[in-house]
Amino acid sequence: MSRGKTKRECFAIAFSYSVIFNWRRRQVSPQPTRVESSLLRDKIRVKYSDNWVEGLIRVNINIQKEEFSYAYVYAIASAAGYSFQRTTTPLDQLGIDLIFTGIGVQGIMGNPQLYVQLKCTSRAMLDTNYLKYPLKVKNYEELRVTQQYPPLILVVVVVPDNINDWLYQSEEELCLKRCGYWISLAGETSTENQETVTVSIPRVNRFTVNSLTSLMQCIARGEAL
Repeated sequence: MSRGKTKRECFAIAFSYSVIFNWRRRQVSPQPTRVESSLLRDKIRVKYSDNWVEGLIRVNINIQKEEFSYAYVYAIASAAGYSFQRTTTPLDQLGIDLIFTGIGVQGIMGNPQLYVQLKCTSRAMLDTNYLKYPLKVKNYEELRVTQQYPPLILVVVVVPDNINDWLYQSEEELCLKRCGYWISLAGETSTENQETVTVSIPRVNRFTVNSLTSLMQCIARGEAL
């Protein structure tokens, strides 16, 4: 029984035909005698006669930003000693991207939890004291809900414009650039904006191991963030 082709295989076939067409268009002679294609890791190689044409399959930059932001907060959660869980439908449709859980944290709330809506941008508007982020109205309304447990905060991870500057690695260190910032919008006023609301996040609100620990301790004590 034949199986259906995966999205990756379909993309490979489409890319192959595109490369073949453009290659043939540049050639006057000789005519191709054989065409072969193979998928190797993240590359596609198309053979035209005695020549190979090679192209890269790259993930969409927005997906890369999303995954990098998850890696950033995952590293912090791991260093802080908290459980980290990515959500699925329907929670992600409510603006909840991930859940932190404090195992064994002492307080009124046993095993306190924190909901996070996660964003990533390389076009941040940073001034001396604030990160100004254009947040969709839908997300703003989700974040300003009061008396919610677990509480929901916004975390915005800022990365360099050049993707090659996102990460530096040596034998001594693994450096993820640039920084994450958090804010609680619970209790904020409603907006008449139709598309976005510019949120000003204090730059002192860096999302770090210490700040995550403080947030979880506040939740355990039943305090507002």
